[in-house]
Amino acid sequence: MEPSASAQQLDYFAGDWNLEGEFKQSPFGPGGKCVEKEHFYWLSKDSFLVLHSDWTGPFGNGATLGVLGIDPEKKFYTLDAFESNGTSEHWTQGTVQHNIWVWTGDERVGSMILKARYTITTLTPTLYTVKYETSLDGQQWTTTMEGKATKIVKTAETGG
Repeated sequence: MEPSASAQQLDYFAGDWNLEGEFKQSPFGPGGKCVEKEHFYWLSKDSFLVLHSDWTGPFGNGATLGVLGIDPEKKFYTLDAFESNGTSEHWTQGTVQHNIWVWTGDERVGSMILKARYTITTLTPTLYTVKYETSLDGQQWTTTMEGKATKIVKTAETGG
């Protein structure tokens, strides 16, 4: 089966990435630098892109298992992430326009439920920026984390 146009757009992320970012002090916790090694691979073309990542940051060290997909009925991209600290995120309303990907959803922080927005801007085939924002009302947004990811391009010299 030939991948759909939507799945072809997700294929941008397939491969290995190094992400460096900065958390701002927020209801989530302290601010500080974060580093993440990401590995995206297809479960099967035209279905789900799987993410395995290891990260370190102001919250300590951890790992993430994520699944990116497409809801064909609603025409939204989906993102489900499961963290080694026992939390999970379920983003069901992802969109892409040109080079800007935006997922929106709700985020629980203690007893509060905040609106959350995760934006990825693809700049080149090997570079994207990321911004994570939260809001109490869905109108005024506070940046919680910003960063950039660089794709690891394997060559004959690096073993690829």
